[in-house]
Amino acid sequence: MIRRPPRSTLFPYTTLFRSVTLDVSHLAEQACYECLDSFGGRVIASHSNCRALVAGDRQLSDDMIRRLVERGAVIGSVADAWMLKKIGRAHV
Repeated sequence: MIRRPPRSTLFPYTTLFRSVTLDVSHLAEQACYECLDSFGGRVIASHSNCRALVAGDRQLSDDMIRRLVERGAVIGSVADAWMLKKIGRAHV
């Protein structure tokens, strides 16, 4: 039986999570940074686009993209029209 970690810590038993891939697609920006700082395993953003193109919390900021790339993360894009509508220039 695997003991559940206390809620006050994010990932205290890293050996149990070696096969886990963390998907940050729906995380708030601060939560994404906290997970990247705390979680040592594989990280992906399975369905996210660039916030510089379409503003919104469900999109990745330029800094989030940089941090994910530094971790070797896979970033998947979304082909929904509302998430692709260009409203400005991307500076990535």
